[in-house]
Amino acid sequence: MKMKNITILGSILLGLFLARPIISARASTTDSTYTPQIEFLLTLMILVSILIAAIVFGMLIYIVVRFREGNNTVRKKIQNEMRLEIGWVIFATVIVISLFAASLPATTSYFSERKDYDEEILIVAYQYNFTFVREDNSFTVGYVEIEVHKVYMLNITSTDVIHSFYSHELSIKLDMVPGRYNIIYLQVRTPGTYEVHCAEYCGFGHYSMEAKIIVT
Repeated sequence: MKMKNITILGSILLGLFLARPIISARASTTDSTYTPQIEFLLTLMILVSILIAAIVFGMLIYIVVRFREGNNTVRKKIQNEMRLEIGWVIFATVIVISLFAASLPATTSYFSERKDYDEEILIVAYQYNFTFVREDNSFTVGYVEIEVHKVYMLNITSTDVIHSFYSHELSIKLDMVPGRYNIIYLQVRTPGTYEVHCAEYCGFGHYSMEAKIIVT
């Protein structure tokens, strides 16, 4: 096997070995119905990034070693190599189209309207807290209690500036815009307490703007 192939293969294997803890951690989280699709997509992007980085750095190492000073390797100037340019364009296009196609199921699921939800919850953001309003007009500030496996329609908005409703553990993130209502559906499979943060800088108290979703 040529040195170039060995270098590239070694770089790929090293990248996959270093990525194992990240991939394992991502695959183990399945708290909401969105999580498996989102984690699959992120894991796929990590693997594709590792593959591209391994090829690039593998070729770089090969070139540095083979064409180092003092080496008698014959150097050749590459100019107007149309096949090489077309190949790179096709390679990049295939990757972009493939990632786009892989993201469609997650995107469709994320924004699809559902008629089978059990309850609507209005979530109002303001500097620097969240208020959760139930269908019976009762409300809580900074937390909300929901039941496991039930489907909730979260109707979110803001009263002052743009905020972002974000829960890493539940794989949900949606902007909260003044005068506009955005909807996302949430079904949690595992009881527990899940943190919510504002993911859009909204002022001096942004760091403290958080809430909890308590699933029982």
